Amino acid sequence: MLVACNRVLSKKYDFASNKTGYKLMCSYPPATGSFLLCLADQADNSTESREAAFEEFTDKCLVSGGKGNFSLAKMEKQYENATSNYLTSVEAKNITELYLPVRPSTKAVHNYKIQYHAFYKNLDTATYYGSALLGYFALVMIISTIFNFLGKVGLLNKIKGPMINKFRSYVTMPALLPSGRYTQPYRVFKVFSALLPNRLDSLICLGFTIMHIVIWCKDYGLNSEEDQVVFTSRYQQSVRFIADRTGVIAFAEVPLIVLFAGRNNILTFFTGFSYSSFIQFHKLVSRFMFLGAVMHSACYTIREVSLGKYVSILRNLYFRCGIVATVLCGMIMLFSTHPFRNYYYETFLYTHILMVVVFIAMCWYHCRNFGWCEWIIAACVIWFLDRVLRVVRVFSFGLHKAELKLLDEEVFKVSLKKPSHFHFKPGQYAFVYFSDPLLWFQSHPFTIMADGEDRLAFYIKAKRGITAKMIRSLKANNGSLQRTITLEGPYGHSASLQKYDSSLLIAGGSGFPGPLNHAQNLAKTDSNKPVRFVWIHQSMDKIQEFMPLLMDLKESKVQVDVYLTRDKPDSEKVRDLSESASDIDCSKHSSSEETSSEKKYSSEESDYMDYISIKYGRPDVEEIVKSELAKLEGGSLAVLACGPPIMADNLRHITAVASSTSTSRIDYFEELQTW
Repeated sequence: MLVACNRVLSKKYDFASNKTGYKLMCSYPPATGSFLLCLADQADNSTESREAAFEEFTDKCLVSGGKGNFSLAKMEKQYENATSNYLTSVEAKNITELYLPVRPSTKAVHNYKIQYHAFYKNLDTATYYGSALLGYFALVMIISTIFNFLGKVGLLNKIKGPMINKFRSYVTMPALLPSGRYTQPYRVFKVFSALLPNRLDSLICLGFTIMHIVIWCKDYGLNSEEDQVVFTSRYQQSVRFIADRTGVIAFAEVPLIVLFAGRNNILTFFTGFSYSSFIQFHKLVSRFMFLGAVMHSACYTIREVSLGKYVSILRNLYFRCGIVATVLCGMIMLFSTHPFRNYYYETFLYTHILMVVVFIAMCWYHCRNFGWCEWIIAACVIWFLDRVLRVVRVFSFGLHKAELKLLDEEVFKVSLKKPSHFHFKPGQYAFVYFSDPLLWFQSHPFTIMADGEDRLAFYIKAKRGITAKMIRSLKANNGSLQRTITLEGPYGHSASLQKYDSSLLIAGGSGFPGPLNHAQNLAKTDSNKPVRFVWIHQSMDKIQEFMPLLMDLKESKVQVDVYLTRDKPDSEKVRDLSESASDIDCSKHSSSEETSSEKKYSSEESDYMDYISIKYGRPDVEEIVKSELAKLEGGSLAVLACGPPIMADNLRHITAVASSTSTSRIDYFEELQTW
């Protein structure tokens, strides 16, 4: 009502004052009287409604910085004076300077009122819809938390049956497409590539997509062409309403985007969703936010150009900041594509952070005078807390001397003393920082593994950046050196394998730490439950270092199978399983001691062969899964995998297919993180 009266009186009548807007209406008595007459007419002769409108006008005058006594009593007195001496809208029409109050046309004010009501309702609706999108993910997280809790306490794996198993086989377990690719990217023309979410995550994304499109299109409440008084046409009104709604919703999504990308996302702990899943949600919401920003910018550009005001509005800082924010958003999207992330990850990471910081600043300057900066503040708080927690984790762990040992051309081991306050669970990972004058800020996630009772170990396959530099340093220092490192972690959740009747752990190549750590944990806590650990590797010389770790499982129920894909049965490498483990000790003894040592390790070699089943060639993973299911007789089987993407995707597909025909409960856990 206030806006309608202000707009009618400011636009239609020329009061004898050089002030405008509420400063005019609050400080120039004829204008004040006109405003009060307008409010009283719109109050429908209700004293209560009139007093409420007068009180709201009084508050507006105080906020607008007007001078004078703006009490309700004074407003009532001015209203009484205006009712006895005013001009009608017809009488005031041709007067150039007004010294008396004007009683505006009730119909004219009503038209303005319904249009401004629609205008502000659209803004409120946009805020509600933006909140509803957050509510959608809140509901998803609540449901996921319930199922995660049921899994932790061992109730979820009791839920089984033909219909449930088929549902899980076709809906919650497999990759999105029948080809089974989830950790492997899809490629188009060998140039463009993309990682797609699994089927469950895709359904969540689909629900968000449908909801988002609906709220973009629904219920704008446009006025008819003949009722247009605020806008020049219904088209102009629709352009403005679309611009406002898409802009407000885009702002509402910024906190969600920041939350889903954070390492310390508390939702990971409650829901059991992997970081890979949250990154998929992060990308989805980011894309819709970008599309909303583009529509917002495009609609405002169309509006200002059509009104001939584009050049003049460009002089405003908020408008220029909006343009920069939209362009930056597009650049962020472009440089976040999978090919760029895959080949230039470090460049992607730091340019991404830099552009996001500038984007947030531009958003702030774009809307600081209009509102909705609460969404930006919320995003900044989430980002700040995530960074603070990361720093706290690093300082809590401290700096420690670590021993680095080269295992082969691509893999090296990092071993260090475990701080007494540091605790982790099987399958969890930490970001490792190496002391380096140039690359000290780089960190990469690696699975944490126990190395004896009081030490930690990481087995790292070098790629680019700091890990490649460590490999070069190791080769230049005869395969071993010391470095000061620190850790940020642990992160990730640990699969509750102890709640299952049987566990099948499959590792490929350097992806063994997680599955092996689970095997060690199950050997200690569930000695009577069958556990099978399958390790697929290229050759024996690459795994000799780890034979003592496998032998630690000998006294347990854990069955260990090693598949060598490149060695042959008659390979000379098989004859010396413990060579790498005995080289250092043997070099310190005399020839007689060497003979004794050789006999000793010959005995250990026999132990290896007695306990560990060594096979040659690629395993039939499908047959392995079926054989484990056949032993269950209606129980529950956990299948956990970590290894090359093609292996993980194949096992996911096999497990999903097996679930559809099995009477047992089979769950698949994947510790390979891809984003």
